[in-house]
Amino acid sequence: MHLPQGDSRSDAELISSVRSGDPSAFGELYARHAGAATAMARYYAQDSFSADDLVSDAFEKTYAVLRGGGGPDVSFRAYVYTTIRRLAYEATEKSRRTQVTDDFTPYDEPDELGDPAVGTFENRMVTTAFAGLPERWQAVLWYLEVEGLRPPEVAVLLGLTANGVSALAYRAREGLREAYLQAHVSSDARGAECTALRGKLGAYANGTLAARESAKVERHVEECEECAAILRELRDVGHGLRAIIAPLILGGGAAAALAAGSQPGQASATGIPGPAPAGRAARIGVAVAVVAGTAALATTAAIIVVGLSPQSPQDTSSTRDLPITTSAPVRPDPTPSATPTPMPTPTPAPTRIPNPREPEVVAPVPSDPPTPKPTPTPTPTPTGNPHLAVVMEDLGALVLGRDGMLGATISNGGTAAARAVSVQFGLPDGVNLDESRSGWSSDGTWSCTAGVGEVTCTVPLVSAGSSVSLYVPVSIATGADVEQLPGVAVAAKGSPAAQATAEYPVLTRGLGTRFVANGTVATTSAGGSFLSCDPALDGCVDARARQGAPALWNNQSWQLVAQDEAGIGAISSVTNLSIPDGSDVVFAGLYWSAPIPLGASDGVLGSIDLLTPDGQLTAVAASRVDRAEFSLGENYQSFADVTAIVSGGGSGTWAAANAAVGPLASVAAGEVAGTNIHAGWALVVVYDDDTVPSARVAVFDGFEPVIDSDVSFTVSGKNDSMVTAGVVAWEGDAGTAGDTITMDGIGLTRDGAAPDNHFYSLAAGASHTNSFGVDVGSFAPSPLVHARATVSASTNGDQYAIGVITLTTH
Repeated sequence: MHLPQGDSRSDAELISSVRSGDPSAFGELYARHAGAATAMARYYAQDSFSADDLVSDAFEKTYAVLRGGGGPDVSFRAYVYTTIRRLAYEATEKSRRTQVTDDFTPYDEPDELGDPAVGTFENRMVTTAFAGLPERWQAVLWYLEVEGLRPPEVAVLLGLTANGVSALAYRAREGLREAYLQAHVSSDARGAECTALRGKLGAYANGTLAARESAKVERHVEECEECAAILRELRDVGHGLRAIIAPLILGGGAAAALAAGSQPGQASATGIPGPAPAGRAARIGVAVAVVAGTAALATTAAIIVVGLSPQSPQDTSSTRDLPITTSAPVRPDPTPSATPTPMPTPTPAPTRIPNPREPEVVAPVPSDPPTPKPTPTPTPTPTGNPHLAVVMEDLGALVLGRDGMLGATISNGGTAAARAVSVQFGLPDGVNLDESRSGWSSDGTWSCTAGVGEVTCTVPLVSAGSSVSLYVPVSIATGADVEQLPGVAVAAKGSPAAQATAEYPVLTRGLGTRFVANGTVATTSAGGSFLSCDPALDGCVDARARQGAPALWNNQSWQLVAQDEAGIGAISSVTNLSIPDGSDVVFAGLYWSAPIPLGASDGVLGSIDLLTPDGQLTAVAASRVDRAEFSLGENYQSFADVTAIVSGGGSGTWAAANAAVGPLASVAAGEVAGTNIHAGWALVVVYDDDTVPSARVAVFDGFEPVIDSDVSFTVSGKNDSMVTAGVVAWEGDAGTAGDTITMDGIGLTRDGAAPDNHFYSLAAGASHTNSFGVDVGSFAPSPLVHARATVSASTNGDQYAIGVITLTTH
């Protein structure tokens, strides 16, 4: 498994690769941002040659800092901008080109773009609020609000979809408003009336404050300049970014031009610059020398704002649900100096990036003069020694013929960082790395490769006193070894080797682990039925609503008819999926099930169409098809990973269509499908939402019929926690009691269900209350004593099949 090539990687992934020793990744960063950096440098330099020197020096220093473990994690362009500005100040001071004059008119800037570092109380509040945001939030706000890029352009830089950028920006703006308001609420510089009204400004800005209170706010802000400024920032977060933060990073001159519409990088996310006004660069260079003391303060503030210090907040959402080859970057602790030592003017030469394994690689350069060769960064001498330990994490059972996950947590109890950490999973025969699925890491850039009987993962760094968790997807063959225990070993230079062994071997039956993630994650689900009774028949309308005689609520009471709820001229079913605004979808699984049509192949059973809320119809092919015998014939369940589709589609009305429905050879919309059968579908979604408490979410799936005996299988969560379970099940009848589910012997409780009828044909989001054999929903929270739990499903009068179990443990 290898890193994706070219510009498919986000800036964060490229930065991480540079830290790991890949110079070509820095070449890609250069190609993306050199044009914007050159345009910005021209506002400071006296000519194009000097501008190119500034850009060359800035990229050289940035490369050195990244290779040393410092620098930005996401905001690469803002870091380069700040470095150019700092170098321009240093060059101006060094050349001693200070002009003594009483007339500062030529250097005046627009009022709102005055030097913010010595500005008002209001400026300090904006800076404080912005500096407190995670770096990824800072980055998306900078690109959208300050540079004016469009979401598709920002998506390339942040490794998201355009919809993902919009969602992230929404969260970032709300976070900035909250931080900005909190900074003022926490301030002592206010009067009694301010104290009473300050907390109401947010609701007033959003238009949700009562009319009487709104009138009070309006009267107050007419007289209170500070509260009026707060309200302006709450209504337009971009105002503070453009008027205060941009000058901190770009300097007043570049920020003024940016505000006028000729900002660096204006044309595209790849950094095609807008033109610099003639003569502007020389004037700014002189002005910088005149206000040298102010510039130093502004530079320090800029470093704090854009998160260049290792102590800046990190957005942990960037490490969730990552492909196995990439993750959010991790870096060591050295603190880069706010004002690096000025370097002598280099002799022009082609810009090259050092590579320890091969001759120097020429990086992309601007079209103007060639740029200087960077000085290689010396490797810092480590102090102390790392000391690694490892434990196997129980992520659920490995089951014959199913998908699963192996997990390990590596901790460093030494006094120095462990570098180039090797994590080797020993696999039982028949268990192999599944390269088609995504893994998960709590932190760090990592990659895994498959070997014979093993998977070897590499982690560049585990800092002293910290730990890193790796979750690796595997597939288990039907003939896998059921006696050999999986194991893991870790090694790094300077640390003794450590190893651990799992407690459990491969099991012969149960549910496999489809997905696991930790963090501010949660689940939601929705589903529906392709079949229903004919509403023209007496009693059907009541049965759909779960009213009237319970005996008519079951699917064996009707000749079920294939529906076309989406109105597309084919078998279709709709459901309403709700995902919180501003959240990011990290996993979405599409499951569908029905009796198998006569002679149908897995290809037929694994084919379905998915219709998004905005009307996009996508043909979906299953990655897995399971078959199982019910009392009246063979049924199937198919699964497809539709994370990308659901991430782009979001909340709203979804539809599934053209699923294979038996037992007849084919069933069309409006035709009678049969009696005592089910046919339906479900979406199971895991999302990342900063407003929810930290949790572990695990998705387990399979196709386990419960007919004439109890069926038990293992799931896994966290020790001594509360767990919320979700379920997708097939063929449960609303009017027939006797089916229950327990976890470690404790009966679960499902909303609206009788204690002895947990599977009663209720699908969240479905068109009708009675979905005739399709169950999609959740149970009330229940205690989980041990990480590995036993879920037991039983029946004494019904039959059904468990398709999916989700566990959210807090």
